[in-house]
Amino acid sequence: MRLPVVFHFTKDYGTIIGEPVIPGRPFFGDESEYEIVLSRVKKCYKKLIEDVSKSGLKEALDTFFRGISSIAIPDESFKICLAKELNTSIERIEKAILSTNYVKERLRFLKKHFKKMRKENPIEYAEGFGELVALIGFKKTLSLLRGNGLKIGETTLRQLYKVSMYPLRVKRKIENREIPLTVAFELPLDSIEEAAESVAGLKFYEARSVLRKLKANRTY
Repeated sequence: MRLPVVFHFTKDYGTIIGEPVIPGRPFFGDESEYEIVLSRVKKCYKKLIEDVSKSGLKEALDTFFRGISSIAIPDESFKICLAKELNTSIERIEKAILSTNYVKERLRFLKKHFKKMRKENPIEYAEGFGELVALIGFKKTLSLLRGNGLKIGETTLRQLYKVSMYPLRVKRKIENREIPLTVAFELPLDSIEEAAESVAGLKFYEARSVLRKLKANRTY
């Protein structure tokens, strides 16, 4: 299970790496979890910038992704920030990402195991597809998947990306089967933890009924 991480480039302070912050909402993970994750990501990102001039962008990205893939999932701000820091285009970053062995291996893994993951590990399933959307964009991911024989609907792909960026506490409920993935797709982002608590442990139709009532009553 991977923690969402965001990137922001500033002229005065360089690249700032942190957790997603939504005003008035709980943090995405607890302090100790993010302390470990952010420390690793910052170290790997620093190495990425250093390695670009040594081994090239493709190899530097490959090393970076392998260094963080077990604990963190960067959102789309990563490629935007990196493009600014390297003074290049987002298109060049996306092209380099697509050429990495890491992405090629992830594609092979998803193609071979996605049906099993969907049944046995819904969070790994969501993060696998969501990561690609974050790194290269929705349209390119959809085209890439279909070109590799992975037929997945546009709506489903968007929902998987949404789940991949959920707070860790909500991801745990999904992973533990307290919340079906199809119900998780419908959790409202502005009150996700409260909604997750309301539907945890309920059957599919019961959970959807609760979410409809929450929406109708505007209590979330």
